[in-house]
Amino acid sequence: MTTQNPNTGAPKKIRLGDLMVETGAITEGQLKLALQEQKITGKKIGRVLVDMGLIQEQQLLLSLSGHLKIPFIELRQFQLNNDLMLELDESIARRFRCILLSPHEGGYMLGMADPLDLMAIDEVEKSLKKSIHPAIVREAELLATLDVVYRNTSEIESLAGQLDNELSES
Repeated sequence: MTTQNPNTGAPKKIRLGDLMVETGAITEGQLKLALQEQKITGKKIGRVLVDMGLIQEQQLLLSLSGHLKIPFIELRQFQLNNDLMLELDESIARRFRCILLSPHEGGYMLGMADPLDLMAIDEVEKSLKKSIHPAIVREAELLATLDVVYRNTSEIESLAGQLDNELSES
């Protein structure tokens, strides 16, 4: 994560935990506790902070959105396009926890649980051959949406296969 260095104007790196302390969302002591928990669980620091009840997920995502200057999208309030979402291969969507939201500036807006995952952005750009503009979404909403979108597709393919078999038998 980067922010502007006030002395040079050049970007400086800042970790999510440090950003939460800087914005007053958590204390330095709470961050230390969360970092200890992170070492034990191996989870990302944002997830640890939320799981420990030190910060609300909404507050974390809004802080991250403001800092990165990318949108925070509530999937339950967003008009999703199934055909568009299906342009992204299910394996990529699930692996990188992302979903196509809308066309955006000649590319796509990509809802991501982790908008700092540059490898995910690169993979999606390679797969779709279009530029990607990340947006932050809640991981739980994202996973539930992926289940609905891709389950329906696999069910339809399965039914089509069964129908094919029945027609060929008759």
